[in-house]
Amino acid sequence: MKRMVPWSVGISGVAVVLAVQLGGSIAGMSSAEAANKDKGQPAAAASATPAEGQKADGKKEEKIVYTFEDEQKMQEFTKLWQQRQGIVLRMTVLKSYWDEEQVALTQLNNKLAADYKLDSTKNYFLDGQRRVIIERDTPPAMTPAPAPSTPATPNP
Repeated sequence: MKRMVPWSVGISGVAVVLAVQLGGSIAGMSSAEAANKDKGQPAAAASATPAEGQKADGKKEEKIVYTFEDEQKMQEFTKLWQQRQGIVLRMTVLKSYWDEEQVALTQLNNKLAADYKLDSTKNYFLDGQRRVIIERDTPPAMTPAPAPSTPATPNP
């Protein structure tokens, strides 16, 4: 069950990449033609002009945020978007692994505390010959050195 999260995330990431690629194949059409193709309507039906900001079916019109000058610019965007989606996908998979490891670490710390009375914030050493656990001093926290003061300038 724990390993299903990365797989489901991976599969959904592939679906996103495919959607971007398939979206690029109909990008040569106008948005009205693409919408009509999805609905199975001829392109002539797009010539009817609904009220401004409204579609014929009463829904709000889609907001176009960028229009590509040519196919090359659109392909450049597609590559960038796919790179972005790949990064988001990898980060999501890494986060799911991180979360799984955090849960496993918490369970181990709880077991060590319950069974062996160990505090996970402390340092321990196992002496195998004597069969004992020895608590070691925790090294002092690293503190940054104070900033050097400005040297005194001699008075002329």
